[in-house]
Amino acid sequence: MEKPQDFKYWTVEEYRKFSKEAMAEPYIYYAFEILYWCGIREGELFALTKEDFDFENGTLSINKTLTVINGEVIINKPKTVRSIRTVTIPLTLLRALEAFVDDMNIVTGNRIFDISKTKLYERFKKYTALAGAPPIRIHDLRHSHISLLIHLGFSAVAIGERVGHKSERITYYYAHLFPGVQEMVAKKLDEMKYKLYQKKCKKVIDKQIYK
Repeated sequence: MEKPQDFKYWTVEEYRKFSKEAMAEPYIYYAFEILYWCGIREGELFALTKEDFDFENGTLSINKTLTVINGEVIINKPKTVRSIRTVTIPLTLLRALEAFVDDMNIVTGNRIFDISKTKLYERFKKYTALAGAPPIRIHDLRHSHISLLIHLGFSAVAIGERVGHKSERITYYYAHLFPGVQEMVAKKLDEMKYKLYQKKCKKVIDKQIYK
């Protein structure tokens, strides 16, 4: 199991540079677009079919995952109930994906990204180098998505629902990315304490805390 200090992530600007290079291969480009902007896992990406997309409502249904055991491709339900979820797709990506999927003329039930993890990794490494972006793992795109949501001010509960984790897990792994939380807690406690005791110890509190 990963430790909080083990993961790395890209900023939006770093990903932008990478995606600009990856656009040379639309099929590969959209795989990474989904990973970064939707925060799903690699196994979930590889298991996606056209039927998982609801372009009318702008959502992506995550209900299965792909694994390879001894060279055999196996598609199962996600390991946990929380992993089965519906992810809202950013509108700009949604419209592009709709055109992309339609152009591919995929047979019902067939996987959209029918490529190997090795090939995806090779392309990832190639475009990372061309973009001059810091080297990270493909799985770190998921970390990048979560880090971006934290930066945008979303709660651990909201983020956990989107990526299929409990809020406690989000808090544990990404606590250091929630800016100023401890300072905010102390400030709120100070404000409450001040209101409760202002009559008895207003002068002391003013001197010690509210200079």
